[in-house]
Amino acid sequence: MRVLRTTRLLLAMFLAGLVVVAAAPVVQAQQGYAGGSTLTVSNPAPACGSSVTLTGTGFKPNAVVTLTQEGGGTIGTVTTDANGTFSFVWTIPEPCTAGTVVIQASDGTTVLSVSITIGGTTAQTTGTTTLPRTGSDNGNLLRAGILLVAAGGLLVLATRKRATAKVGSDA
Repeated sequence: MRVLRTTRLLLAMFLAGLVVVAAAPVVQAQQGYAGGSTLTVSNPAPACGSSVTLTGTGFKPNAVVTLTQEGGGTIGTVTTDANGTFSFVWTIPEPCTAGTVVIQASDGTTVLSVSITIGGTTAQTTGTTTLPRTGSDNGNLLRAGILLVAAGGLLVLATRKRATAKVGSDA
């Protein structure tokens, strides 16, 4: 009878621990947010009046991406495909001033930028990605569940020893 009760108690504590761990939300990357977002330009050192192709990957699928020139306003919009990629051809207006121009692409969540040097010979490509928080950190909840299961097991062992000691002293 006592073994059956102990077994039921252990099973109940194990199941309670599983419920705690299973109730925690799973952290999962959304498609297109694996940290591999890029924005590239076909020619990092174009001349005035020439065209460059801006290519982006890792954006939200089927989202409108706004392309802006730093200090110069919007240069255009483009819709990403189902994979979160796009390609946009931008013709640099004439007349233009030689120097570095920063172009940003944003879908409202991911913001990337690329620098081009108009009329120059050097270029620098940079990018930053602002990702949404998807999921939660399960570490503390998992630790709490494991501690509860371990504490329950110790409680069962302590109760068992005490019950055994009483039976032995009565005999």
